[in-house]
Amino acid sequence: MDREVIRCKTCGLVQYRTRTGNCRRCVRALPQRLEFLIPEAPPLEEQGEEAVSDKFANQKTVENIGQRIRQLRESRSMTQSQLQSRSKVSRSYLSRIESGQMTPSLGTLEKISEALNVGLNRFFIPESDGEALLEDPFIQGLRPFSQQLDWEQWQSILKRLQAISDHVGAAPVNLR
Repeated sequence: MDREVIRCKTCGLVQYRTRTGNCRRCVRALPQRLEFLIPEAPPLEEQGEEAVSDKFANQKTVENIGQRIRQLRESRSMTQSQLQSRSKVSRSYLSRIESGQMTPSLGTLEKISEALNVGLNRFFIPESDGEALLEDPFIQGLRPFSQQLDWEQWQSILKRLQAISDHVGAAPVNLR
């Protein structure tokens, strides 16, 4: 039996619709029953493959996020257990995320990104060569010194790097 919940406009009582159509408290007539017509879905053949695949559109994104988390974790020689202790996300959940079986929430991604010491964008945007270079241990060692350089020193370093690049015969690189 389909029971309709309705509010009396006179006394405000919320109740199931009665057989008589009157409010249980003030015995005044309840509003008329509203009928909602739900349009029928078109047959599956008319929807085409795109409509069916839309349901799984973000599955590839979920798998990519998991793969990137695994790559970042392994590039830091971390196990899932170590990532668990740093991020406070259970190891079984991390495993499911990395395999693409679970979709992590934004809060979970924030915990993982802090534990891996990367920005959230690294889970969604493929890393470029520049980002890989910034994570190189040698470059990481130079970071404290590079922050102390002024503009002229940077220009001098960039000119020397450009000269080395030209001498080696590498493709021209815009280092600015």
